[in-house]
Amino acid sequence: MTGWLKGLRRVPWVLLAMVVLLCLIGQASMDDDRGHKQLVWLAVSLAAMGVAAAVPYRRLGDWSYVIFGVSLALLVAVFVLPEAVSPNIKGARRWIRIPNLPEVNCQPSELAKIAYILMIAWYLRYRKNYRSLSGLLVPFALTLVPLALVLKEPDLGTSMLFLPTLFAMLFLAGANVRHLLTIIALGVVLVVVVVFWQIYLPRIYPPAGRFKPLEAHQEVRIRVWLNQGSYTNATERDEGYQIRQGLMCGGSGGLVGRRGEDAVFTRYNLLPEDDTDFIFSLIGHRWGFVGCFVLLAAYMVIFAAGVEIAAATPDPFGRLLAVGVTALFAAQMAINTGMAIGLLPVTGMTLPFVSYGGSSLVVNFAALGLLINIRRYRPIVLYKRRFEWDETLDELT
Repeated sequence: MTGWLKGLRRVPWVLLAMVVLLCLIGQASMDDDRGHKQLVWLAVSLAAMGVAAAVPYRRLGDWSYVIFGVSLALLVAVFVLPEAVSPNIKGARRWIRIPNLPEVNCQPSELAKIAYILMIAWYLRYRKNYRSLSGLLVPFALTLVPLALVLKEPDLGTSMLFLPTLFAMLFLAGANVRHLLTIIALGVVLVVVVVFWQIYLPRIYPPAGRFKPLEAHQEVRIRVWLNQGSYTNATERDEGYQIRQGLMCGGSGGLVGRRGEDAVFTRYNLLPEDDTDFIFSLIGHRWGFVGCFVLLAAYMVIFAAGVEIAAATPDPFGRLLAVGVTALFAAQMAINTGMAIGLLPVTGMTLPFVSYGGSSLVVNFAALGLLINIRRYRPIVLYKRRFEWDETLDELT
């Protein structure tokens, strides 16, 4: 009984309470049909969280390369399997149908997120070579493999999660900050060059339009984002329809939101993807500024809890794993909410624990289980280790 009580004390109850709050907010914002389906997925997600929390995380580390290899094989499988198994939905091949369950689709890119974090954390746990610029080549090469496969599906939203997660883990592992800032600056310059080449250069030099690095739908989304406010005809044929409707939906909630007959955006289905990619706008409509504030505050507590778990974990693998999971949640939240309020181009990205979606919910709960796992199984030490990298201290110890 004593061991059982000790185990309960090591569970991060505040973290779990915030996740429950997010699930309740999402459930209350969906329509009844989606809400009932989400409850089924929630039951599956709780089972996934239990499994991820039960197996000591260092054992998962021993199998991290195998798990990563399986996730890559599944990412490749969506392109080689027949469409009856890997359907083409809205021009993308991201899903694998589960046999005998035709309405259930598995999304390998979601599994790849956790497999990638496990693999990178295991790779970085004791190495020093990534503290040089050349030593960063291997982590970035390992990152580009799943990133390129996910982009090919295409799934721009999920692909945008890998690099922020990598940078957070490299920073914690002790990579040179100047090297990381240099890489980020070069990446920003590259994005600007690609956008200029695709959208603006053909107007000056038409032959440049023969080579287009971006897909047509990606170009449209970026152009709409850059020209916000210039679209006036609110029709479904208008390229700016979704982003404008998202802003209007979120802003119409006022202080405490609109419900019942006043919730016109939900009554008349005026916002596409309102319970998945644009659920933050839907929460603003139904629960107003107060609902959005509570939601963002819950995320801040989750991020703080993740950092606390990492800071209190002396094991390098556990520390990196906790930061990777926390960075994954933070990047998802930032991209989804930034898209909903017009700070980022529209792309497919769910809001963790809130949006409707089976694969996303299961994977997020599995990632939460890893945080609980690290908190429960972290080794006990008799002295306090520094959280940041210290070359001298490391050599002495």
